[in-house]
Amino acid sequence: MKVCTTCQLFHEPECPKPELTPKDTLTAEIREQIRREGEIGFVEGAFGDGNNMGAYIEKIIENPDGVFTKYLGISNLYNGRVDKEIIDSVAQMKRIFMSTLRLVAKFPFRFSSKRMFRAIVDWIAEIYAADLMGKLPLYQKWNVHSRELIRALCATFDLDTDWPEYKDAESPYWARSVDALGYVRGENNIREAIYCFVSFLENDNAYNRVWDCLGEGSKLGVAEPRKEVRRIFDRWLSREHSIDKKVRMIRSAVSFLLWVSPAARKRTSRFFEEMDFEKIRLDDDDMYFNLRREYDYRGISKEERYALAERIDKEKGHIILHI
Repeated sequence: MKVCTTCQLFHEPECPKPELTPKDTLTAEIREQIRREGEIGFVEGAFGDGNNMGAYIEKIIENPDGVFTKYLGISNLYNGRVDKEIIDSVAQMKRIFMSTLRLVAKFPFRFSSKRMFRAIVDWIAEIYAADLMGKLPLYQKWNVHSRELIRALCATFDLDTDWPEYKDAESPYWARSVDALGYVRGENNIREAIYCFVSFLENDNAYNRVWDCLGEGSKLGVAEPRKEVRRIFDRWLSREHSIDKKVRMIRSAVSFLLWVSPAARKRTSRFFEEMDFEKIRLDDDDMYFNLRREYDYRGISKEERYALAERIDKEKGHIILHI
């Protein structure tokens, strides 16, 4: 008598094989990929805030429209590349950035001069160049939203989006580091600070809320930059349920700077003139990955968003492992 391969008991004939569920099939795919490649990429919070919202990476797709991440069991493509090493460095830079903002908020008038503003830019840029800069991809390999924001911000300061010597190069980003370029203080540091800031939005799912609100910006900011900036922040706060204290702090710091500095207002007006808001508005794929967050994406309530997410999952046959 043989051991039944289904129930592991001694009897014949064997028990009928249970029918595999889609979840069983996906789990088998994950095990096969680990067996074949030795590992598999995993992203926490891929589908939303909170626990059990992680996903395994199936592949990274690069095409003329940008870079996309395909998760196992999900047909929607995530707009951007998810890299744990970059995410860890971004988290460190965010802590430094927020601590700097808190310091500025305590002594606003001391930090409102052009000299102090440049000192802060140099401070952020040098820390960024020491670690995070060397891990980021070339400009052409950022997602479409980030590329447009980088372009508009660089144009605001009359900068090229990248160093001319490396525009079409396939060399890694570190090839443009301090030593390789003979680094000169000034415009390079402004460009570094821009890349540093946009890397937060590029590499942290939680910051899709910034794209949602910034995408609703308008050319009214050309004539009234401070008013338009405050309107965008107010729209963000009306939808925010998680990091509203941080948003209020950033709003106060930016609003104060635009109040005391004519130069800041002039640059911000130029930014609104340069920005193509159509290119940073999130599409339906982007929307899917925002439906389960503590943020009312597109002004949609939590109940409606969760119901919409469940309907999309059912229609497209998505499998969420809740890990």
